Amino acid sequence: MPLRGESGKLLPLLAQKGFDIVFVDGNHSYEAVLKDLSNSAPLVAEDGILCGDDLEIQIDEMDPVFNKENIDRDFVKDPKTERFYHPGVTVAVGEFFGCKLSTWEGFWAMRKTSSGWAQVDLPAAQRYQVPSHLADSLLKITGAMIEHMRVRNFIS
Repeated sequence: MPLRGESGKLLPLLAQKGFDIVFVDGNHSYEAVLKDLSNSAPLVAEDGILCGDDLEIQIDEMDPVFNKENIDRDFVKDPKTERFYHPGVTVAVGEFFGCKLSTWEGFWAMRKTSSGWAQVDLPAAQRYQVPSHLADSLLKITGAMIEHMRVRNFIS
């Protein structure tokens, strides 16, 4: 069941170690991401996965001076790698886990162990064919969502 709201208000209501997977997706500022991770981690059961998105560059890859100056900007181009990324996400996730994360084109995941966090080994996504009826349904749903956001003036 998807929940939407501030992690500090919603997540304490849920069972600690009660979830096999927790997906973090929220504000991209450093403080907000760190808070979301701190509030989400206790919910993950041992051998469960804490994951999220918007990690285009890992902390050891970006320009640290540039990153510090832009830590709360949403989406910027790193002068070292020439890639666009979310500085707050990069630093908060990197500091929280303290190691290189498992990543797939911005999606990241870590497995909770009895001694901390470990990388996740997922098979390459391109090995699996999405059935055409599902792909068609996803396109229709995505189109409807975009149109709804246009009508509500969320996007132009």
